[in-house]
Amino acid sequence: MNIIDFFNIDKNPLPTAFVIYLAIAGIVVYCKPIIVFGSPEEEDDERGEQKVWIFFILLAVFVYGVVSSYISNKIRNKYLGKMSGGSIEDLINIANNS
Repeated sequence: MNIIDFFNIDKNPLPTAFVIYLAIAGIVVYCKPIIVFGSPEEEDDERGEQKVWIFFILLAVFVYGVVSSYISNKIRNKYLGKMSGGSIEDLINIANNS
């Protein structure tokens, strides 16, 4: 099985965004930057926990937005390339296979 077919990369950004998000989140948790988690001397308070949750939620939204805009651009370029080629049959075949 091809990885492009498995993740459905050319049609759906969610699996790709999820893998990229997990990789970035794993790196952030491993490195534990002070900006996200605060300094070790500070006590755990509700505001610190809230900051961590907000960071990871915004990270997920940002990663999904970037990946979906990239895939959308790829799809648009593929269709426009077929349209400029003048072959309407190729365009219909691509649309039916989607």
